[in-house]
Amino acid sequence: RRVLVTSQVAVSLLLLVVAATLMRNGASIRAVDLGLETDGVISVRLRKDDKALVQRAYAALTADPRLGQVVVTSRNPLFGEAPKTPVFQPSGFVMTSYRFVSPEYFAFLGMPIIRGRGFAVDEARQEAPVAIISAAGARVLWPEEDPIGKTLRISIAPPGQRRVADTVRMVRKADDDTDAWVVSVIGVTKDVVSGFVYEGTDPAHIYLPTTAIGARAEALMVRGPGRGLPLDTLRSILQRAHPDPVAFDVLPMDEMLALQMFPLRAASWIGSLLSAVALVLSISGLYGVLTYTFGQRTQEIGIRMALGASASAVVQLVAVESARLAALGIAIGLLLA
Repeated sequence: RRVLVTSQVAVSLLLLVVAATLMRNGASIRAVDLGLETDGVISVRLRKDDKALVQRAYAALTADPRLGQVVVTSRNPLFGEAPKTPVFQPSGFVMTSYRFVSPEYFAFLGMPIIRGRGFAVDEARQEAPVAIISAAGARVLWPEEDPIGKTLRISIAPPGQRRVADTVRMVRKADDDTDAWVVSVIGVTKDVVSGFVYEGTDPAHIYLPTTAIGARAEALMVRGPGRGLPLDTLRSILQRAHPDPVAFDVLPMDEMLALQMFPLRAASWIGSLLSAVALVLSISGLYGVLTYTFGQRTQEIGIRMALGASASAVVQLVAVESARLAALGIAIGLLLA
Protein backbone atom coordinates (compact mmCIF):
# COMPACT_ATOMS: atom_id res chain seq x y z
CA ARG A 1 0.00 0.00 0.00
CA ARG A 2 2.84 2.41 0.73
CA VAL A 3 4.42 1.60 -2.64
CA LEU A 4 1.07 2.33 -4.29
CA VAL A 5 0.76 5.70 -2.53
CA THR A 6 4.33 6.67 -3.41
CA SER A 7 3.87 5.62 -7.04
CA GLN A 8 0.66 7.59 -7.39
CA VAL A 9 2.33 10.76 -6.12
CA ALA A 10 5.34 10.26 -8.40
CA VAL A 11 3.32 9.62 -11.56
CA SER A 12 0.92 12.47 -10.81
CA LEU A 13 3.77 14.92 -10.31
CA LEU A 14 5.51 13.70 -13.48
CA LEU A 15 2.39 14.32 -15.57
CA LEU A 16 1.83 17.71 -13.98
CA VAL A 17 5.39 18.83 -14.80
CA VAL A 18 5.06 17.58 -18.38
CA ALA A 19 1.72 19.35 -18.77
CA ALA A 20 3.13 22.58 -17.33
CA THR A 21 6.07 22.39 -19.74
CA LEU A 22 3.78 21.83 -22.72
CA MET A 23 1.53 24.70 -21.66
CA ARG A 24 4.53 27.00 -21.22
CA ASN A 25 5.87 26.02 -24.64
CA GLY A 26 2.45 26.56 -26.19
CA ALA A 27 2.31 30.05 -24.70
CA SER A 28 5.88 30.77 -25.81
CA ILE A 29 5.27 29.67 -29.39
CA ARG A 30 2.25 31.97 -29.63
CA ALA A 31 4.37 34.86 -28.38
CA VAL A 32 7.18 34.34 -30.90
CA ASP A 33 7.91 37.42 -32.97
CA LEU A 34 8.42 36.12 -36.50
CA GLY A 35 9.83 39.39 -37.71
CA LEU A 36 7.63 38.96 -40.79
CA GLU A 37 4.34 40.62 -41.73
CA THR A 38 2.34 37.59 -42.88
CA ASP A 39 -1.10 39.19 -42.62
CA GLY A 40 -2.83 38.91 -46.00
CA VAL A 41 0.16 37.24 -47.68
CA ILE A 42 -0.57 34.23 -49.87
CA SER A 43 2.08 31.72 -50.85
CA VAL A 44 2.11 30.33 -54.40
CA ARG A 45 4.39 27.34 -54.93
CA LEU A 46 4.83 25.07 -57.92
CA ARG A 47 3.93 21.41 -57.68
CA LYS A 48 6.27 20.65 -60.59
CA ASP A 49 9.75 21.78 -61.58
CA ASP A 50 9.02 24.19 -64.44
CA LYS A 51 10.89 27.49 -64.54
CA ALA A 52 8.79 28.80 -67.43
CA LEU A 53 5.68 28.25 -65.32
CA VAL A 54 7.04 30.65 -62.68
CA GLN A 55 7.44 33.33 -65.33
CA ARG A 56 3.92 32.82 -66.68
CA ALA A 57 2.42 32.85 -63.18
CA TYR A 58 4.32 36.03 -62.32
CA ALA A 59 3.12 37.70 -65.52
CA ALA A 60 -0.50 36.70 -64.85
CA LEU A 61 -0.42 37.93 -61.24
CA THR A 62 1.27 41.26 -61.96
CA ALA A 63 -1.10 41.97 -64.86
CA ASP A 64 -4.22 41.67 -62.70
CA PRO A 65 -5.20 45.03 -61.16
CA ARG A 66 -6.93 43.35 -58.22
CA LEU A 67 -3.62 42.18 -56.80
CA GLY A 68 -0.90 44.10 -55.06
CA GLN A 69 2.80 43.43 -55.13
CA VAL A 70 4.15 40.04 -56.23
CA VAL A 71 7.43 38.73 -54.82
CA VAL A 72 9.67 35.99 -56.24
CA THR A 73 11.69 33.60 -54.06
CA SER A 74 13.51 30.31 -54.27
CA ARG A 75 11.64 29.18 -51.16
CA ASN A 76 8.87 30.95 -49.29
CA PRO A 77 9.38 31.53 -45.56
CA LEU A 78 7.68 29.24 -43.01
CA PHE A 79 7.59 26.36 -45.51
CA GLY A 80 10.26 24.28 -43.84
CA GLU A 81 13.95 24.68 -43.34
CA ALA A 82 15.80 26.62 -46.02
CA PRO A 83 18.73 24.98 -47.82
CA LYS A 84 22.14 25.52 -46.29
CA THR A 85 25.59 26.29 -47.60
CA PRO A 86 29.03 26.43 -46.00
CA VAL A 87 30.45 29.93 -45.80
CA PHE A 88 34.22 29.72 -45.81
CA GLN A 89 36.33 31.90 -43.55
CA PRO A 90 40.07 31.82 -42.80
CA SER A 91 39.29 30.03 -39.54
CA GLY A 92 37.04 27.42 -41.14
CA PHE A 93 33.48 27.36 -42.41
CA VAL A 94 30.07 28.20 -40.98
CA MET A 95 26.86 26.57 -42.19
CA THR A 96 24.27 29.20 -43.08
CA SER A 97 20.84 28.98 -44.69
CA TYR A 98 20.12 30.94 -47.83
CA ARG A 99 17.40 31.89 -50.29
CA PHE A 100 17.12 33.83 -53.52
CA VAL A 101 14.65 36.72 -53.40
CA SER A 102 13.48 39.57 -55.60
CA PRO A 103 14.30 43.17 -54.51
CA GLU A 104 10.76 43.74 -53.16
CA TYR A 105 11.02 40.83 -50.68
CA PHE A 106 12.17 42.86 -47.69
CA ALA A 107 9.64 45.68 -47.91
CA PHE A 108 6.90 43.18 -48.75
CA LEU A 109 7.42 41.23 -45.50
CA GLY A 110 8.31 44.25 -43.35
CA MET A 111 11.99 43.36 -42.99
CA PRO A 112 13.96 46.60 -42.73
CA ILE A 113 17.50 46.88 -44.04
CA ILE A 114 19.21 48.00 -40.85
CA ARG A 115 22.58 48.64 -42.49
CA GLY A 116 23.67 49.14 -46.07
CA ARG A 117 21.10 48.85 -48.87
CA GLY A 118 18.79 46.41 -50.61
CA PHE A 119 19.07 44.82 -54.04
CA ALA A 120 18.85 46.95 -57.16
CA VAL A 121 16.63 45.79 -60.01
CA ASP A 122 19.61 45.33 -62.34
CA GLU A 123 21.43 43.26 -59.72
CA ALA A 124 18.43 40.98 -59.37
CA ARG A 125 17.98 40.66 -63.13
CA GLN A 126 21.62 39.63 -63.55
CA GLU A 127 21.71 37.60 -60.30
CA ALA A 128 24.78 39.67 -59.44
CA PRO A 129 27.32 38.42 -56.85
CA VAL A 130 25.92 40.52 -54.01
CA ALA A 131 24.23 39.44 -50.80
CA ILE A 132 22.23 40.71 -47.86
CA ILE A 133 22.92 38.94 -44.60
CA SER A 134 20.89 38.63 -41.42
CA ALA A 135 22.05 40.49 -38.32
CA ALA A 136 22.77 37.19 -36.53
CA GLY A 137 24.82 36.00 -39.48
CA ALA A 138 26.84 39.20 -39.46
CA ARG A 139 27.57 38.74 -35.75
CA VAL A 140 28.67 35.14 -36.31
CA LEU A 141 30.89 35.83 -39.31
CA TRP A 142 32.30 39.24 -38.39
CA PRO A 143 31.87 39.89 -34.66
CA GLU A 144 32.35 43.56 -33.79
CA GLU A 145 33.12 44.40 -37.43
CA ASP A 146 31.18 46.21 -40.13
CA PRO A 147 29.97 43.53 -42.58
CA ILE A 148 29.29 45.97 -45.43
CA GLY A 149 31.80 45.37 -48.18
CA LYS A 150 32.92 42.02 -46.79
CA THR A 151 33.04 39.08 -49.18
CA LEU A 152 31.56 35.63 -48.71
CA ARG A 153 32.89 32.48 -50.33
CA ILE A 154 30.00 30.05 -50.59
CA SER A 155 29.14 26.82 -52.36
CA ILE A 156 25.56 26.44 -53.62
CA ALA A 157 24.24 23.40 -55.45
CA PRO A 158 23.08 24.12 -59.03
CA PRO A 159 19.31 24.43 -59.71
CA GLY A 160 17.52 21.12 -60.10
CA GLN A 161 19.61 19.24 -57.54
CA ARG A 162 18.24 18.14 -54.19
CA ARG A 163 17.87 20.90 -51.65
CA VAL A 164 19.23 18.82 -48.79
CA ALA A 165 22.91 19.79 -48.97
CA ASP A 166 25.58 17.17 -48.64
CA THR A 167 27.94 19.16 -46.44
CA VAL A 168 31.00 16.99 -47.07
CA ARG A 169 30.54 17.15 -50.86
CA MET A 170 30.05 20.91 -50.79
CA VAL A 171 33.10 21.48 -48.60
CA ARG A 172 35.28 19.34 -50.84
CA LYS A 173 34.00 21.11 -53.97
CA ALA A 174 34.68 24.50 -52.48
CA ASP A 175 38.36 23.69 -52.10
CA ASP A 176 38.48 24.53 -55.82
CA ASP A 177 37.89 28.26 -56.29
CA THR A 178 36.10 27.60 -59.59
CA ASP A 179 33.27 25.83 -57.75
CA ALA A 180 32.71 28.53 -55.14
CA TRP A 181 30.77 31.77 -55.38
CA VAL A 182 32.33 34.96 -54.08
CA VAL A 183 29.67 37.51 -53.20
CA SER A 184 29.93 40.94 -51.62
CA VAL A 185 27.74 41.94 -48.66
CA ILE A 186 25.77 45.10 -49.44
CA GLY A 187 23.24 45.09 -46.61
CA VAL A 188 22.16 43.68 -43.27
CA THR A 189 18.54 42.90 -42.42
CA LYS A 190 16.93 42.06 -39.12
CA ASP A 191 16.63 38.47 -37.87
CA VAL A 192 13.43 36.62 -38.70
CA VAL A 193 11.88 33.17 -38.40
CA SER A 194 11.98 31.85 -41.94
CA GLY A 195 11.82 28.09 -41.34
CA PHE A 196 9.93 26.15 -38.68
CA VAL A 197 8.51 28.36 -35.95
CA TYR A 198 9.68 26.09 -33.13
CA GLU A 199 13.31 26.58 -34.26
CA GLY A 200 13.12 30.32 -33.63
CA THR A 201 15.02 32.97 -35.57
CA ASP A 202 17.60 31.91 -38.12
CA PRO A 203 21.09 31.68 -36.59
CA ALA A 204 22.52 32.95 -39.89
CA HIS A 205 20.82 33.62 -43.21
CA ILE A 206 22.01 34.91 -46.59
CA TYR A 207 19.74 36.53 -49.19
CA LEU A 208 20.79 36.53 -52.84
CA PRO A 209 19.08 38.39 -55.71
CA THR A 210 16.83 36.92 -58.40
CA THR A 211 13.78 37.71 -60.53
CA ALA A 212 10.95 35.74 -62.11
CA ILE A 213 13.17 34.94 -65.08
CA GLY A 214 16.06 33.81 -62.90
CA ALA A 215 17.22 30.22 -62.64
CA ARG A 216 16.48 30.19 -58.89
CA ALA A 217 12.87 31.45 -59.04
CA GLU A 218 10.64 28.69 -57.72
CA ALA A 219 7.91 30.30 -55.60
CA LEU A 220 5.84 33.48 -55.38
CA MET A 221 4.12 35.52 -52.70
CA VAL A 222 1.27 37.92 -53.30
CA ARG A 223 -0.80 40.28 -51.18
CA GLY A 224 -4.15 41.57 -52.33
CA PRO A 225 -5.30 45.17 -52.13
CA GLY A 226 -7.02 44.36 -48.85
CA ARG A 227 -7.27 41.57 -46.35
CA GLY A 228 -9.07 38.38 -47.21
CA LEU A 229 -8.28 37.99 -50.91
CA PRO A 230 -10.45 35.03 -52.02
CA LEU A 231 -8.29 32.02 -52.88
CA ASP A 232 -10.66 31.11 -55.70
CA THR A 233 -9.92 34.47 -57.29
CA LEU A 234 -6.20 33.85 -57.07
CA ARG A 235 -6.52 30.33 -58.46
CA SER A 236 -8.56 31.58 -61.40
CA ILE A 237 -5.80 34.08 -62.20
CA LEU A 238 -3.16 31.35 -61.99
CA GLN A 239 -5.14 29.19 -64.40
CA ARG A 240 -4.25 31.73 -67.08
CA ALA A 241 -0.65 30.55 -66.61
CA HIS A 242 -1.55 26.86 -66.46
CA PRO A 243 -5.02 25.31 -66.90
CA ASP A 244 -4.36 22.52 -64.40
CA PRO A 245 -5.99 23.67 -61.11
CA VAL A 246 -3.48 21.69 -59.04
CA ALA A 247 -0.37 23.00 -60.79
CA PHE A 248 0.09 25.49 -57.95
CA ASP A 249 -0.01 25.05 -54.20
CA VAL A 250 -1.84 28.14 -52.91
CA LEU A 251 -1.94 28.72 -49.15
CA PRO A 252 -2.22 31.84 -46.95
CA MET A 253 0.87 32.35 -44.82
CA ASP A 254 -1.27 32.75 -41.69
CA GLU A 255 -2.69 29.27 -42.26
CA MET A 256 0.80 27.84 -42.62
CA LEU A 257 1.71 29.51 -39.33
CA ALA A 258 -1.38 28.02 -37.68
CA LEU A 259 -0.52 24.56 -39.04
CA GLN A 260 2.93 24.75 -37.48
CA MET A 261 1.53 25.83 -34.13
CA PHE A 262 -1.32 23.32 -34.01
CA PRO A 263 0.74 20.24 -32.94
CA LEU A 264 2.22 22.19 -30.05
CA ARG A 265 -1.19 23.48 -28.99
CA ALA A 266 -2.70 20.00 -29.31
CA ALA A 267 0.12 18.54 -27.21
CA SER A 268 -0.52 21.21 -24.60
CA TRP A 269 -4.24 20.45 -24.52
CA ILE A 270 -3.76 16.67 -24.34
CA GLY A 271 -1.05 16.94 -21.71
CA SER A 272 -3.21 19.23 -19.60
CA LEU A 273 -6.16 16.87 -19.85
CA LEU A 274 -4.10 13.81 -18.94
CA SER A 275 -2.45 15.56 -16.02
CA ALA A 276 -5.82 16.74 -14.70
CA VAL A 277 -7.22 13.20 -14.88
CA ALA A 278 -4.08 11.85 -13.23
CA LEU A 279 -4.34 14.43 -10.46
CA VAL A 280 -7.98 13.58 -9.75
CA LEU A 281 -7.25 9.85 -9.74
CA SER A 282 -4.21 10.38 -7.56
CA ILE A 283 -6.12 12.45 -5.00
CA SER A 284 -8.99 9.94 -4.84
CA GLY A 285 -6.55 7.03 -4.75
CA LEU A 286 -4.47 8.59 -1.98
CA TYR A 287 -7.58 9.31 0.04
CA GLY A 288 -8.84 5.77 -0.38
CA VAL A 289 -5.56 4.06 0.41
CA LEU A 290 -4.74 6.26 3.41
CA THR A 291 -8.29 5.91 4.77
CA TYR A 292 -8.03 2.14 4.51
CA THR A 293 -4.51 2.10 5.98
CA PHE A 294 -5.39 4.11 9.05
CA GLY A 295 -8.74 2.33 9.32
CA GLN A 296 -6.75 -0.83 9.95
CA ARG A 297 -5.05 0.97 12.85
CA THR A 298 -8.23 1.84 14.73
CA GLN A 299 -7.27 -0.30 17.74
CA GLU A 300 -3.74 1.15 17.82
CA ILE A 301 -5.09 4.69 17.73
CA GLY A 302 -7.61 3.81 20.45
CA ILE A 303 -4.82 2.49 22.72
CA ARG A 304 -2.76 5.64 22.06
CA MET A 305 -5.69 7.84 23.07
CA ALA A 306 -6.39 5.66 26.12
CA LEU A 307 -2.78 6.20 27.19
CA GLY A 308 -3.25 9.97 26.93
CA ALA A 309 -2.67 10.89 23.28
CA SER A 310 -4.70 13.90 22.20
CA ALA A 311 -6.72 14.17 19.00
CA SER A 312 -4.15 16.62 17.61
CA ALA A 313 -1.37 14.10 18.26
CA VAL A 314 -3.30 11.46 16.31
CA VAL A 315 -3.85 13.91 13.44
CA GLN A 316 -0.13 14.72 13.51
CA LEU A 317 0.69 11.02 13.35
CA VAL A 318 -1.46 10.60 10.24
CA ALA A 319 -0.17 13.79 8.63
CA VAL A 320 3.51 12.99 9.23
CA GLU A 321 3.27 9.49 7.83
CA SER A 322 1.29 10.74 4.81
CA ALA A 323 3.79 13.54 4.26
CA ARG A 324 6.66 11.06 4.40
CA LEU A 325 5.10 8.97 1.63
CA ALA A 326 4.28 12.10 -0.38
CA ALA A 327 7.84 13.43 -0.03
CA LEU A 328 9.27 10.15 -1.32
CA GLY A 329 6.82 10.22 -4.24
CA ILE A 330 7.71 13.87 -5.00
CA ALA A 331 11.42 13.05 -5.04
CA ILE A 332 10.89 10.18 -7.45
CA GLY A 333 8.50 12.23 -9.60
CA LEU A 334 10.94 15.15 -9.86
CA LEU A 335 13.75 12.80 -10.82
CA LEU A 336 11.60 11.26 -13.58
CA ALA A 337 10.41 14.70 -14.72
